[in-house]
Amino acid sequence: MKRGQSALEFLMTYGWAILIILVMIAALVYFGVFNPSRLTPERCTAVPGFGCNDYQMNSDGSANFLIANAKGDSITLTSTTAFSMNSTSGGCLNTAVASTTWASDEVKTVAFPAACPAITAAVGDKQKVTVYFTYTPKGGSFAKKGSVDVNALVS
Repeated sequence: MKRGQSALEFLMTYGWAILIILVMIAALVYFGVFNPSRLTPERCTAVPGFGCNDYQMNSDGSANFLIANAKGDSITLTSTTAFSMNSTSGGCLNTAVASTTWASDEVKTVAFPAACPAITAAVGDKQKVTVYFTYTPKGGSFAKKGSVDVNALVS
């Protein structure tokens, strides 16, 4: 009888301790202490042939991206669209760049106006946005696609 009682006391003591630790971890996760987006660095990467020089995302949904043409030849930019992995509202189309010629090594500002639901987030939050663009190479007949991935703090 003594062995059974000591085994039950052992399990109860450690069971309560494990339960308290789990409740504490759940509270920390709930309050955002273990938010992995806070730990990821800011970055801006583009597909080969393009470069991401700078970026800015604002809490009102506006964003600016400086994208460089490193293809070695001029291209004609036909459309740009921004999508966010944090948004279910779809993307934002930037119609201002339609049929814009982009010289080799030229840097273009791709701007999205305010109230873009794909970009809207609170100040200080990390936002991951992918900018997709369609272009036609010089002397080419068919459209090609490119993209820039940005993970940045919203200001």
